Amino acid sequence: MEERLEEVENRIGYQGRLLDELNEVVIKQQEQIDQLQLKVKSLSRVIEGLDPGAVDPGEEPPPPHY
Repeated sequence: MEERLEEVENRIGYQGRLLDELNEVVIKQQEQIDQLQLKVKSLSRVIEGLDPGAVDPGEEPPPPHY
């Protein structure tokens, strides 16, 4: 009986450590997502600020396969 109790305690300890490690991964991923969202917003503002008439599509040469 004591061996089984020890085995259960070991498993619970292992699962606790694993849960902590997975939590750290999730935290890091959320930080990366937050940074990427900021970059996307910044790039969106830059794109919205571009003058669509600045480049006349007629001035661009056709792609080589035409």
